[in-house]
Amino acid sequence: MPKASCATGAILCLGALLGSVGLAAEELPDIADHVQASVVSIAAERTDQTPQATGDKDQDADAAKSNLRQGSGMVLSADGYIVTTTSLVEKVGKITIVLSDGRQMTAQIMGRDPRTGIALLKAAGATGLTAVHFADAHALRRGTSVFSIGNVYGLQNSLSAGVIAAIRRASGPVVHLVLQTDMVVYPGSTGAPLFNMKGEVLGMFTSNYSSAGKRTGVGLAVSSNLIREVTDKLQKFGVVDRGWLGVQVRKTTDEEASALAIEKGSGLMVLKVVYGGPAASAGLAPGDAIAMVNGQVMHDIVPFASAIANLPSGTDVTLGIARKSGRSDVHVKLGRLPDTQTVTATAPPAAPGTPEDKALACLRYVPSVGMTVAVACEE
Repeated sequence: MPKASCATGAILCLGALLGSVGLAAEELPDIADHVQASVVSIAAERTDQTPQATGDKDQDADAAKSNLRQGSGMVLSADGYIVTTTSLVEKVGKITIVLSDGRQMTAQIMGRDPRTGIALLKAAGATGLTAVHFADAHALRRGTSVFSIGNVYGLQNSLSAGVIAAIRRASGPVVHLVLQTDMVVYPGSTGAPLFNMKGEVLGMFTSNYSSAGKRTGVGLAVSSNLIREVTDKLQKFGVVDRGWLGVQVRKTTDEEASALAIEKGSGLMVLKVVYGGPAASAGLAPGDAIAMVNGQVMHDIVPFASAIANLPSGTDVTLGIARKSGRSDVHVKLGRLPDTQTVTATAPPAAPGTPEDKALACLRYVPSVGMTVAVACEE
C-alpha cells in the first residue's frame, strides 16, 4: 500500500497515511497533536551568497527567500535549547525559530558536531517551551511504525508516516546507529524528529538516500541515544572532544596473525599513518599491527574506533603492537579528532591491486547530509 506525506492544517490525508503503517484512524492524529508543540521550523540566512537588489519588489522578495535555508528541529528544554542538523546552520547569519503556534524568536548556535551532523541552538528569551521525550533507539526493531513532523518545502507542521526499514551502523571514527525508514526526506525535513507511536523521539532525520540525483523513499536518521550524548557535550563544552590516533587500519589476515604470533582473528594492520599525528609521533608505521588498546584485545575496526573516539583528547593510551621484530607496548597521547577526514600518509601509496590498496578502498569516506559513513566493500 502506498505511503503519503501530507501538510497538516486543513487537510490530513489520514486514510493513506494510517493504512500504510497499520494504525487505527483515531491514534495518529491525537499523538501528532500531542507532540507538535515540541517541533520547530528553522529559517537560516545564508552568508555564502548575498542576493543583489534589483528594485523590483517581487523579484527581490523571491531572491531573499532563496537566500534562506529552511529546515526543522526539536525542543530539548523549556528554556529554548533546540537540536537540528549541521547542514542547516553552516555558513549562516540570522537564525529564526518558528514554533508550532506561529511565535518566532531568534537563535544562536551553541555548538556543532560535523562528524554526526548534530547542531545545538539556543532560542533567545525562550521560556515554557514543550520539550520532546526520548526513547532508547537501541531497543528498536525493524518494522516499528514511526512518524515525523517537519517543515517540508517550508510547509510547517507537515506530517508523514512509515516504518523502520533497517537499523544500520555508520562506520568511521565515530560509530553510531543509523535508522533507515521508508519515508522520503524532502527539503525542509532535515532536523525533523522521528517519533514512535508513543510520541517519543527515536531519532532525527539527517539525509535522504538518493539515486542519480533523485530522492528515494529511504530516509536516514541519527539515533536518539546519539542526539542526547552529543547535545549534552555541546551544551557543556560547545564542542565534542573525541580522541584521535591518526591511523587507517584493516583487520589482519590469519596468515599475518600467525606470522606476528598474535591471536587468530585479532589485530588491526596499520595501512596509513597521519603525518605529525599522535601515532606517527609515537613511532607507529605502516605494517605494524595493533593487537591491544589499554589491555583490550582488538578483533575488529568498530570496537577499535569506538575505544579511541570515546576517550577525550590528551588521554594517554597503551597500544600493544606486534611487529616482525616482536611484541611491545607503545604509549600514545591522543590528539583531538578533526571535524573532517584528512589523512596524509607517511609512506608512498600502496601499489594498485595489492591487499593494502583494496583495504584502503574500503576506508574511503563519503559525505552524506550531516554525517560521514564508510564505503562498504567485500573481502
